[in-house]
Amino acid sequence: MQVLSTEILHSSAGIRLDFDGTTLVILAVFVVLHFVLKKLVFTPFLEDVDAREGRTTEVRQTCADMELKASELQARYEELSAEALAQAQEARRVLRVDGLEQKESAVDAARKQANARFDEGSNKLNAQFESARKEALSQVDALAREIKTKVLGA
Repeated sequence: MQVLSTEILHSSAGIRLDFDGTTLVILAVFVVLHFVLKKLVFTPFLEDVDAREGRTTEVRQTCADMELKASELQARYEELSAEALAQAQEARRVLRVDGLEQKESAVDAARKQANARFDEGSNKLNAQFESARKEALSQVDALAREIKTKVLGA
């Protein structure tokens, strides 16, 4: 196979290349393998990589959308939570005011009842005092005579 052999001398680098029949066979095998592997391995692999990248992009977009929705829901939750807390505090304040009013009315009623009983007892005592005073005044002359007779002996 010396017929196809050619020497190429590269003058600047001093490299000598020999081309013969095996070079053409290697080149032919390389080209055939290149096209076969490209069709059977590389193209499906690259298509899978592109499809995976597409799905990854979709999933990332979905995740971003879900995160946005989650942040909106979180903000809504916080808003509703603050609103519910304000309503609960207002209800608590109203209940406290109502309780204080009920307590005041109960205390006032008890105070009125106590004052009525006090007035009743005071009136009874005053009436007893007046009757005792009248009785004592009616007996003053008799007691004065009796004391006079006992002290003076007459």
